[in-house]
Amino acid sequence: MEQETISKELKTEQRLYLERLNNTQIVDLNLIEYLRASIESHKDKSSLCVGWDYLKNNLTKDLKNILQNVEYIRFTYNSDNVRFILNYLNTMQVIKIDEELKKQLGSFVYVWKDIKRDCNKQEQEQNLKVFLTEQGFKEIEFLKMEIEETTEQFYQRLKEYYKEFENLKVECVLNINAIGLLGSFDKKITKKGKFVWSDYNNALMLIPKRCKTRGHIIKGKAYYKTIK
Repeated sequence: MEQETISKELKTEQRLYLERLNNTQIVDLNLIEYLRASIESHKDKSSLCVGWDYLKNNLTKDLKNILQNVEYIRFTYNSDNVRFILNYLNTMQVIKIDEELKKQLGSFVYVWKDIKRDCNKQEQEQNLKVFLTEQGFKEIEFLKMEIEETTEQFYQRLKEYYKEFENLKVECVLNINAIGLLGSFDKKITKKGKFVWSDYNNALMLIPKRCKTRGHIIKGKAYYKTIK
């Protein structure tokens, strides 16, 4: 699996997303009433995310059905999703929507795409952990700074935890930064190398085979198994 991108094992059946949909409160409102209710729920005037908490935690029956519609899911651009929703609902009732509400409908589309993305990412991680555990990999705990902890204390805790991995020769599944057409993103790959603690980065690093100094910082969830 050297240097392979992990993709097959990251497929998702959208189980967590469907659970999220099914556990979201259904309100008995039409589209215009729903969008107005979300705007009116907005209390923090300093925030530009108008009514997003309402949009995240409430759905109408029609909107829930639309979010699971195969044709709706295929659209990439939010404007196409907005158009689909209006056309879909106009077959049942005539909807006259002003620019403010149309903008809020765009927020609805954005919010639920973000929820879906987060749910699927979480499910992918779960699936990957199961797959790699079956292959003999172990998870490296990703430590976070605690509220009452100073930066120096946090770095010392990191060093103490990661020193057990020092100089281990491993096959490691980790996140690396990649550049795509839409910007940078993290992708998971598999690499063989040696773990080394870096005082400069205050982090555990994987130094690939045949490299002396250049390596990858272990960030996010990572998995490893020792090799000879």
